[in-house]
Amino acid sequence: MTDVSPSAAYRPSVVTFLDILGFREIVRDRSASEVRAIIDVVRRFGTPDPDIDAAPEGFETTASVAFSDSIVRVRAYDTDYPSGALFHEVISLVHLQAELIAHDVLVRGGVTVGNAYVQDDIAFGPAFNRAYELESKVANSPRIVLGPEVFQALRNDERLWAEHHDLADEVYYQRRMLKRGDDGLWYVDYLYAAYEEVDEPESY
Repeated sequence: MTDVSPSAAYRPSVVTFLDILGFREIVRDRSASEVRAIIDVVRRFGTPDPDIDAAPEGFETTASVAFSDSIVRVRAYDTDYPSGALFHEVISLVHLQAELIAHDVLVRGGVTVGNAYVQDDIAFGPAFNRAYELESKVANSPRIVLGPEVFQALRNDERLWAEHHDLADEVYYQRRMLKRGDDGLWYVDYLYAAYEEVDEPESY
C-alpha cells in the first residue's frame, strides 16, 4: 500500500488553461520545422521565465504542464514574497499570444484563481477545473478570458499585488493589458498590450 504524503495540500494559485486552436490542421498542413517552431514557443511559455518568475530562494511559485496543443500554468501566491502573480501571468500571456500570432496561430484560454496542487508530475484541484471550464465553455472565441472571481480576489487579497503596489496600482496596470468584451467578460488584449512590449515599432 502506497503512503500518501501528509504534507500534501492545496495552495491558492493563479491558474491558466490554454488550447492551441486548429493544432491538428497545423500538423497536417505545415512543415515539420514550422510545427517545431510553434511547439518551441509553447514550451518556452511552459517553462518559468527567470526574469519574470524570479523569486528569492525558498519562494519558487510557478509550475506548468505543457502538452502538444495545451498548457496548464500555475502560480501559487501564498508566500511572503509579493510577486504580483496575476500581473506577471497576464504579461506572460501577452507575450505568448504575440509570438504565436506571428506564426498565424491563435489560442483560447481561461484564467482563474483558486486552490491547486502541483507536485512533480501530479497536478489537480478545483482551479484546474474552473480554468478548463473558462477555456472550453466561456471564452467562445480566440481569446483568453479572466473569470469574475479573479477580480474579486484581486480586490480582497493583497498577496496578489506586487511589492509597493496598492489596489489602485494593480488595477491600473491590469487595465493596460485587458479589454472588456460585449458580453461583459474581460480578456487579454494582447494586440494592444504587445505594442508597449516590443523594442522597436517595426517589430509590432
